[in-house]
Amino acid sequence: TTGKPLPNTFYAKAGTEKIFSVRTLQESIRLHWQDNYLAFLLLIPGIIPTWRRCRLIVAWILILLILTAFTVDFVWHHGRYTLPLAPFMMITAAIGVQWIMEHIPARARPWLGAAIVLLFVLSGALRLPRWATQLGQNSYEILAMDVAMGNWLAQNTPPDALIAVDDIGAICYLSGREIFDLNGLISPEMWPVIREESQGHLKSEAATRIMSTVQPDYLAVFPLWHWELANNSQVAKPIERFQVDSRSIIGDQEAIIYETQWPYLEAFAVLEPPFAELGQDIHLLNYEFTPPADAGDLIYLTLYWQNEQPVTERYDVFVHILNPDNEIVA
Repeated sequence: TTGKPLPNTFYAKAGTEKIFSVRTLQESIRLHWQDNYLAFLLLIPGIIPTWRRCRLIVAWILILLILTAFTVDFVWHHGRYTLPLAPFMMITAAIGVQWIMEHIPARARPWLGAAIVLLFVLSGALRLPRWATQLGQNSYEILAMDVAMGNWLAQNTPPDALIAVDDIGAICYLSGREIFDLNGLISPEMWPVIREESQGHLKSEAATRIMSTVQPDYLAVFPLWHWELANNSQVAKPIERFQVDSRSIIGDQEAIIYETQWPYLEAFAVLEPPFAELGQDIHLLNYEFTPPADAGDLIYLTLYWQNEQPVTERYDVFVHILNPDNEIVA
């Protein structure tokens, strides 16, 4: 479906400012160390005997840690991309215990084995309250935001509505609506924005340009991620707000559903030649002018622009009213 060798989920998330992220490697190692201190230490005696038994296990541990540092600049959501290593690290740790037991006097094995098992359980138990609290906090945020938004969309939008979404998981599943994914997991149209444009203002402009073509009926987004679009009253009208008092896994503490209307036309009458051109890429194709019926009435002027290429510079559009002597009067 993508014309590329790896899944679309890879291209949506992959991207680094550096060739190799030392930060990612350090954070991944630290998270696995915090998972179970003793199991991590037992990797040291377990690596070589594990390599002799099954080289794929050791290769998987080392290669995934290193590849992740080439792929992303920092770990996501408690090291989600290296979580698959946990069972292989436990296998290697168990082989490390076996190696230790084989190299100590037989009389010491019973009590040493019991001590290792006890320390292993205690090491895991020390981390259990933190991970349990983390899981509860994460679940609360997802339920209060994504699940609530998905249920709201299912109950309050037409079945054929197109929703542009920042966080697709629960919203996509529960809403039952067609989704345009602003992070590119299921909408490859967003890849150029995510991978090639810088963060912040340029990304916001590029995302708006793509959405003006897709024209979703609703936005279910974090407004701080789309500040200019969310505050454009001509396009986005807020209709429902969702908030949480923490941020442990959710993208932001506030998400808003907007009803949209897009002031962009697919076709209209074009003057021949175009009324005005700015360089080779921007054309003023037509305009509509309604003169005032009486003195003091408003003048209505609509300009129809078209850009042939993405506009990389910023322009201000302004209108001058001239008298017969070409003097500016307003």
